[in-house]
Amino acid sequence: PTTVATPTATPTAVGAPFGAAVAPQSPNQRMNIIKLLSLPGNKTATGQNTTLQPIACTFNVITDMIFCAGRESDDSVNVYQIDAKTEALINTIPGPSGLTQGGSFGGIIANPLNNTVVVAGTSSLILLDSSTNPPTFKNNTFVDLSSSTGGTDSLSLNFETDLVLVSSDGSLAVVDFSRTPPVVYPFQNNGFGTTDGCAFDTSTNMVVISPEFADT
Repeated sequence: PTTVATPTATPTAVGAPFGAAVAPQSPNQRMNIIKLLSLPGNKTATGQNTTLQPIACTFNVITDMIFCAGRESDDSVNVYQIDAKTEALINTIPGPSGLTQGGSFGGIIANPLNNTVVVAGTSSLILLDSSTNPPTFKNNTFVDLSSSTGGTDSLSLNFETDLVLVSSDGSLAVVDFSRTPPVVYPFQNNGFGTTDGCAFDTSTNMVVISPEFADT
């Protein structure tokens, strides 16, 4: 039977608690809270953190690495790499120009099969190579979705095909990251309503999409 572990210690804040992370510790232990970690961003001249908010976090189950996307004070996006074993923030990777998040949408998904991470701003995506130390953004993988979906409200990834499904308030697209540069395939929802959540079934390559309201 699946067991859920009881935290063995009170989480300890390190600086401003801009982010929190969870990680499995053993095959029979599905969740254990680790200490709160600050996502510091780039320090200002007065020593203040520039990270306004965590956007989302993702976990590579093979490498035990956590990746958190953070919105900075200039709306740029940084990626923070956390070692789940040592519970330490080990790398801060500034996002490239054009990857911005204005307070809504965005996300991050790790693909443990090929050591990459899909990072999303409000209306853009890019691929991070997490096999390097520090991780580096891959050349020619930036995708601007402003003219297709208009945003990145919900994201899901097929680990085997590198297809990313983007759902954004009624607009839909599949982004093929197996190709360089990635190819965007917008498609219609055929009267399904204001699409919101989405998920990939990797065994069949089928997608599940849910409406945001009862407007189907």
